[in-house]
Amino acid sequence: MAAQLLLIILIIMFLAMSLRMASEYQRFVLFRLGRYSGLKGPGLALFIPIIDRFFPISVGDQGQLSDDGIGKFGEIKVPVDHNEKVHTGSIIKVNGFLNNKIQVVLDTDYVSVV
Repeated sequence: MAAQLLLIILIIMFLAMSLRMASEYQRFVLFRLGRYSGLKGPGLALFIPIIDRFFPISVGDQGQLSDDGIGKFGEIKVPVDHNEKVHTGSIIKVNGFLNNKIQVVLDTDYVSVV
């Protein structure tokens, strides 16, 4: 009986660590075993503890275009898609999400002081 109770408690703990909720304008960037695996959300998302790492990203978050098609948001680098001419090193912000890519635009609110 004690072994069954312990098993039920472990299953509940595993599920509590695995489930996350993303709002309408938020996605989770998923890295499975250290490699980019796509975007999860909005809504309830299931992750495998220890194997998966996830980082929340929202519309309006700022980042920097590091390479062509790769944006750096904090400590993560993810594929991005941009329609306008954005140069490498430009400050970008998240505009939306489409087909496992993050839609970005040039951040015109950011003004660098020289």
